[in-house]
Amino acid sequence: MLNDAIFEKESRGHMQADGLCPQLICEVRDEEFGKLGYVVIDRTLGNAAIGGIRQAPDVTVEEVAYLARAMTLKCSFLKLWIGGAKAGITVPEPLITVKRREVLAAFGRGLGPLLRTGIYVAGEDLGISPEDLNIIREGAGLPKVTTRTDSPYYTALTVVEAMRQVLKTRGSSLTDSTVAIEGFGRVGSSVAVLLAGHGARIVAVSTREGAIYNPKGLDVEQLIALRNLHGDHFVTEHRAAEKLGLADLLLLDVDVLVPCARPWTISAANAAQVRAKAIVPGANIPVTPSAEQVLFDRGILYLPDFVANCGGVLAASLAASGFHHEDIESIIHREFALAVSCVLQKAKMRSVTPSDVAKEIAWRNFHQTERQAARGRHGIGHTLRKLMTNGTRASLKRAVSHAYRRGLLRWNWLHNLALTDIRETLFDEELLTQLKGMDR
Repeated sequence: MLNDAIFEKESRGHMQADGLCPQLICEVRDEEFGKLGYVVIDRTLGNAAIGGIRQAPDVTVEEVAYLARAMTLKCSFLKLWIGGAKAGITVPEPLITVKRREVLAAFGRGLGPLLRTGIYVAGEDLGISPEDLNIIREGAGLPKVTTRTDSPYYTALTVVEAMRQVLKTRGSSLTDSTVAIEGFGRVGSSVAVLLAGHGARIVAVSTREGAIYNPKGLDVEQLIALRNLHGDHFVTEHRAAEKLGLADLLLLDVDVLVPCARPWTISAANAAQVRAKAIVPGANIPVTPSAEQVLFDRGILYLPDFVANCGGVLAASLAASGFHHEDIESIIHREFALAVSCVLQKAKMRSVTPSDVAKEIAWRNFHQTERQAARGRHGIGHTLRKLMTNGTRASLKRAVSHAYRRGLLRWNWLHNLALTDIRETLFDEELLTQLKGMDR
């Protein structure tokens, strides 16, 4: 149900100031349970938008709208032909604890028209597991799906690669760098495992139950074992670390702070007290715009969320196109790493925030893709235009690559050709030119 009153009430302030104007804001309701939550479609491309569903009693429509915008920017930074969306389930904890399956199925029924037509492509997010997502899909009248990629792992992989590039700009490396991770969930724990493998020191982690800190470093394997045993309460069971308040972790003097929890934990209220040298988020929208400016003025480097944690979306897109785990990792370690490096260098050269540069690239990609969609990217007219622009050989290569990625031609010898093509089309053309220059 469209609800302009809710939009007007909750968008006042931040959303209006940031020029946020989603294409669609709906309140999802059910006859039995009443209000279930929201879905926000920020922008569509190719008549579709993608974004996860999160579940938390205090999720607001403003939060969902900002998350949807982050998805638009994330997909556009990667030049994916899809827009951004997000949904949030706001049912009180006692009710969803007792009737979880029924509530999720009801939410799916409410989203049914958007999900069945493919206008909204839903995924997992905070509080929603693959099993939960399938209950929602069944409620919408859709078949179950089997997750094809380990989204938290690939998200963590881009976070860690982004950290490597950020530290490189400061003349340091992951080895022996000190890291605090806010939120030791699926992404946060994956980040910790990868960082430990690179010799970084995880000095602090948190869950909703609190935070722990040891300046000498925490044993990541022990943390995961304790979490498997005690859940979020493992922070109270850990004996070899100091107990901290959740807010205190954000203010630790570390090389890198990695927010992997709820939105806007760094705001104008605490940005002046942050002591991390850099912030590389695994979560979406962890820093408010006003706080980002404070951090920038203080010389603290913040890499935007839609760049740092784009690995899940990137991996899903590549896997759906027939590429393998090794291909995805290779693209993250090379093309993605160079793209991050380029964003950081351009931001430094222009004395602006990395977010300014990355948003400029994302919106340029979005509008370029929008124009291509309006002209029609299929048909004889499109083929002739590509031939005139790129020549016969390049157009043939692109056609064969599209055939492979759409599953029409699955010959092994086409794999490398399609992989080369996708490497050349993932990022903004201007950025690609700079990447080639940097890679020599």
